[in-house]
Amino acid sequence: MTNEGGTKPGPTLGQAIDAIVDALRDLDTTTRASAIRAACEYLSIPPPQLGEQRQERPAESGASQGDGRPTDIRAFKEAKQPTSANEMGALVAFYLQELAGNSERKTDVDVRDMEKYFKQA
Repeated sequence: MTNEGGTKPGPTLGQAIDAIVDALRDLDTTTRASAIRAACEYLSIPPPQLGEQRQERPAESGASQGDGRPTDIRAFKEAKQPTSANEMGALVAFYLQELAGNSERKTDVDVRDMEKYFKQA
């Protein structure tokens, strides 16, 4: 199927996220990070600076941080407006890894986490 310009349309954001997650799912954390850095370099985009953000983030949680980033799952969901369960799953995983308070932060999420944070959002 092609669009009016005669080119095949690309994947949706959700489909792209699903493809990335599927490709990285079975890799260990270090290899995942290397793959993401290499892909960013190949695409000429800056890689995420996750370690630096974590060190600067305050431990307490609230509606948003001083720089405008939401720090609770409901505000984050409202800001990002996911359109599918897959996008919401990616949002929850990102929230728990990058935005959650220190006591909630984790790098691996499971079904219980998804259920808990889907309900909170």
